[in-house]
Amino acid sequence: MSRLLRAGFLAVVAIGLLSPAAPALAQERILRFDSDITINDDASLTVIETIEIQAEGVNFRRGILRDFPTKYEDRYGNTVKVTFDVRSVQRDGVSENYQLEDLRNGVRVRVGNARIFLDPGPHTYTITYRTTRQLGFFDDFDELYWNVTGTGWNFMIDGVEARVRLPGGALAVQHAAYTGPQGARGTDFTAFERGGIWTFRTTRKLGPYEGLTIAVAWPKGFVPEPTDAERARQFVDDNKATGIAIGGTLAVFMYYLFAWRRFGRDPEKGTIIPRFEPPEGLSPAATRFIRIMGYDKQAFSAALINMAVKGYQVIASEGAKYRLRREPGAVLDILSGGERRIAKTMFGGAGESILLDNINHVVLGKAVKKLRESLKLEYEKVYFLRNTKFFVIGVLLTLLITLSAASADNEGGLLFRALIMFFGSAFIVYLALHFFGDSDDDPTFRAGLSSRLSGGAIIGFVQFLIFAVVMVANGAAASALNLFDNPFQSLCFAVLGGINVVYFFLLKRPTLAGRKIMDEIEGFRMYLGTAEEERLNLLNPPEKTPELFEKYLPYALALDLENEWSEKFARMLLLASMAPGESGYRPRWYSGRHWEPGNTASFTRNLGSSLGAAVASSTTAPGSSSGSGGGGSSGGGGGGGGGGGW
Repeated sequence: MSRLLRAGFLAVVAIGLLSPAAPALAQERILRFDSDITINDDASLTVIETIEIQAEGVNFRRGILRDFPTKYEDRYGNTVKVTFDVRSVQRDGVSENYQLEDLRNGVRVRVGNARIFLDPGPHTYTITYRTTRQLGFFDDFDELYWNVTGTGWNFMIDGVEARVRLPGGALAVQHAAYTGPQGARGTDFTAFERGGIWTFRTTRKLGPYEGLTIAVAWPKGFVPEPTDAERARQFVDDNKATGIAIGGTLAVFMYYLFAWRRFGRDPEKGTIIPRFEPPEGLSPAATRFIRIMGYDKQAFSAALINMAVKGYQVIASEGAKYRLRREPGAVLDILSGGERRIAKTMFGGAGESILLDNINHVVLGKAVKKLRESLKLEYEKVYFLRNTKFFVIGVLLTLLITLSAASADNEGGLLFRALIMFFGSAFIVYLALHFFGDSDDDPTFRAGLSSRLSGGAIIGFVQFLIFAVVMVANGAAASALNLFDNPFQSLCFAVLGGINVVYFFLLKRPTLAGRKIMDEIEGFRMYLGTAEEERLNLLNPPEKTPELFEKYLPYALALDLENEWSEKFARMLLLASMAPGESGYRPRWYSGRHWEPGNTASFTRNLGSSLGAAVASSTTAPGSSSGSGGGGSSGGGGGGGGGGGW
């Protein structure tokens, strides 16, 4: 008997200890999700959602979140936007605070107050809203295909019921429903019609991210179908960003075409005849700079080899690296202007050699910069024009279009686009007037504009600042990511990028003096690269000697003809290297194991590429690189979304 009493006492104590914790162990879930859907005579919907939750202070702390999609894509990738107008929100029969927040494809209703926490237990929320453009209009019937709950709830839903009131006493011709996760076609529901109201009810509990979708069709004529004009207007309004992208792409292309025809067209080429020497006074680096109308690392490599060939320095290979050693008694006078600046930078101190390694990236980076500055100062604008100013206008116009398209679907986007177009266009017009009027080709036009531009810089600068502030304030940079959701917009912006890249090169053009020099360079290239010796022999070319090979090797490298030039001299250099005694040929300006008398082309090719790679790596600081007919599914149709707690 005492054992029985003891066991009973322990049971009572255990129940007493556990009972306070029992409510905290209740699972947060949606107890009931009811939706009353009325199809109005104007084809809009009035929806009353009643969502009863079990709150335990874990996810449901202050209230609920209800997400509603307002942006869809049709089968062609076009954007379709619906309206969502919240009429009222209640909690437990009393009006409740709520806020609307923009989502990437819709609106979030945040119900509750950040300073008020829910009491544990059941709470019932009622959300009433109106939405449009949710009906489907087909040849033989009209239809509501409606995602009742959405599949975005991370909670169990004990039961769902949807009631649909058809318009004007219409009778349904077909119906369907689907349960389960997104894309599923589950049939865990019952459906019946009573008093002109169709009711759909789930027959099992829905798990997290499961939902109910319904479809009801009725004969045509009960609700007005959009006219062709209305559909066209809706299409334009839904796809403003696409329209801006398409129109903007055409505008940028037309701008660049005009700029190219006005300022970027090359003078007509002259007759190209073989030349047996480079244009007078041009170093290999200058020859390349003029020919490609710009600077690259190959120009620096050609300059280093030319300095060695002239006897100023020796290029010595040390394993996988190169060392440049200044020759004793070498003088700067034998070098070109750009080469002298390289030499002064690399050998300006007490050192007589420098290793091409990133431990010397500061010095070597300065040497590269000095050469680039020297070439630009001496030859740019004399022999060619980059027309960078016109390219800058094109890039700014592209940015303006991108920002305008990014804001097209935002709330307040109309005001933002107006501000962008006003301030941005004013600034670009200022730039266009300034730059087009500043062209060396049209001084009379420039003179006519000078009086109008006296205060333009200040006005343009202020407008640009305002434009930048508005841009940042609206977060348009983040919105730009949405542009690539639409394939047409993605295509337009890909084309825009391509247009900018193409015209970056097309806008460059030689001057008349530059065209003449370029023709001479092309004639020299004919000599360096022509394999038909018989044709050249008719023009009495210079005799092939090791000295001639070395003299023009830097030019061949600068003009991308090092292989062809080496092949011309391969046999001659092989024979010269086989001469008896110390008279056998070996380049005195190079020291290392890569010299191959029988494979001159390989030597020059490897020297050019490896030297260029060494220069590139050694100028970089360490560590800085590196439906109702049965064709639908759960989650389909209008409505939907999901929600959660907060």
